[in-house]
Amino acid sequence: MIRRDASALILLMAKQRRVLTIAGPRNSGKSSLAKMLFPRHAYLDLENPRVGGFARSRPGDFFGRVSGDVILDEYRSAPELFPYIREAAARRRQIVLVTSRLSRQGASLRRLSGVDTGTVILLPLSLRELCGVKGACLERDELIHRGFMPCAHGRGAAPQRMFLDHYSTHVEGVLLESASLYVREREAFRSFIRLLAGRVGQIINLGSLSKAVGVPPSALTQWMSALEAAFIIFRLPSYPSSRGVRTPKFYFTDVGLAAYLLGIKNPKHVIRDPSVGSLFENMVVADAFKVRYNLGLGANLYYYRRHCGLEIDLILRSMEGAVVPMEIKSSAEYNSAFADNIRQFSKFSSKIKKGYVIYGGKDSARGREGEVKFVNFRNVWELLQG
Repeated sequence: MIRRDASALILLMAKQRRVLTIAGPRNSGKSSLAKMLFPRHAYLDLENPRVGGFARSRPGDFFGRVSGDVILDEYRSAPELFPYIREAAARRRQIVLVTSRLSRQGASLRRLSGVDTGTVILLPLSLRELCGVKGACLERDELIHRGFMPCAHGRGAAPQRMFLDHYSTHVEGVLLESASLYVREREAFRSFIRLLAGRVGQIINLGSLSKAVGVPPSALTQWMSALEAAFIIFRLPSYPSSRGVRTPKFYFTDVGLAAYLLGIKNPKHVIRDPSVGSLFENMVVADAFKVRYNLGLGANLYYYRRHCGLEIDLILRSMEGAVVPMEIKSSAEYNSAFADNIRQFSKFSSKIKKGYVIYGGKDSARGREGEVKFVNFRNVWELLQG
């Protein structure tokens, strides 16, 4: 099993919290990790018809049938249990909740009176986790094509089949359950999500997308909210500035799903696809979020764009107020011009520290333009720990 960097955080929080939630997308390894870290906890999958049916019909008797600490997988399948979780935790039992969706109900659990609660977000494998496995640190295009779900890196894994199943079961399934996606709307949704995959890292114009897929903007807003709640896409907010664009940008939590939706069938097709730069950016930005979440830190990640055209792909703002700008370039060749936007941005404030260009080149040591350092994309984690 691939070692997960969030393990230390989960174990630490489990010592301090009676109710611990592990949240993240489907196939990110949440259940496997929970069972490995808590081998003595009883494991109950509430998506199992028999287990879930009993929890929903007889919630008051549910915890009486289980002794000791417990892992409740996909606990949101049985909302009838929520009032009884507090009672079980109050009796000094530990409850580990696993979920593939965040919601207001999940937020209410964090506010349980008299019960220590906490949440850890577990996204798919990070570059650091994957490269920690001998022989698993693949080339750029293979990583984009294969993605970062643990099941995509097992022996005999077939990414295309995996993403076909993941899309039909979990992506459209989320919309069918959460956003009332009717059969007649499925083709519109399929067109919409493919267009979204082709626009990762761009500011989304719902008006133009609405015309392209033939559904009102309100429906697209609903679809995007459901996809975001299920960790299929995520937003990168704009850096707070009176002169900057304020609309967030969106990315796919797993770049492999975006590549699949664009019809990229093998790694050789990545370099020929016009979206290669955007897919590379998606991979790096997603990895930045993974690093922060695995350490239990707030993301504090942004992008910056001025109406005049100046843009910084990724910005980390530290708790002390320091601002670290990062540009993301898919090129494997060193080019000093990659640092131009960072140099211009750094003139705006004394709080802006040295910047980084994250690129596909292997030689990080040779690239330095003044205060701007060039870093290989596999080493993103080194920039985001502070």
